[in-house]
Amino acid sequence: MSELKIRALERRDRKTLTALLEKLIKADSGKGIYDLIVSGTQNSEAVEQKEDEQERKLLKISVDIISRAIRVLDEDVAAWFADLIGKSVEEFDHLPFDVETEILSQIVEADNFAGFFTGALRASSKIKTLLLSLKK
Repeated sequence: MSELKIRALERRDRKTLTALLEKLIKADSGKGIYDLIVSGTQNSEAVEQKEDEQERKLLKISVDIISRAIRVLDEDVAAWFADLIGKSVEEFDHLPFDVETEILSQIVEADNFAGFFTGALRASSKIKTLLLSLKK
C-alpha cells in the first residue's frame, strides 16, 4: 500500500482535526480523551524532561486519540483521510483494510506534526471547556 501518499497537512486539516476532537470528546463524554491527555502529559513541565521526550509523549497521545477517533467517528475520519489522499469516500471504502494505519503513520511522520496536533488541541475553546469540566 506504499503507493498511497498523503498531501501536506494544511490549516484546513487542523480545523478538521479540531472538529473531530470536539465530536470525540462529546461522543465518549470526554473522559477517555481527558485520561489520555492527562496520563501522557503528567510531569511534562518538569525542567529535567528533555524536549524529545515531550515530543515522543505528544506523538503517543496523538496516535491514541486519532486511533480512538477512527473507532468512534468512522465516517468523519474516513472523509478526512480520503481527502488527505485525494480519493472520494467511496473510493476510500474500497481500499485495503489497513489503510487507516498507513495514513495515520504518514500523518505522524509529517513535518511539524507535533505542532500541528498541539495547534488543533489549542484551537478550540470548546475542547478546553469540555476537558476542564471533566476535571471537577
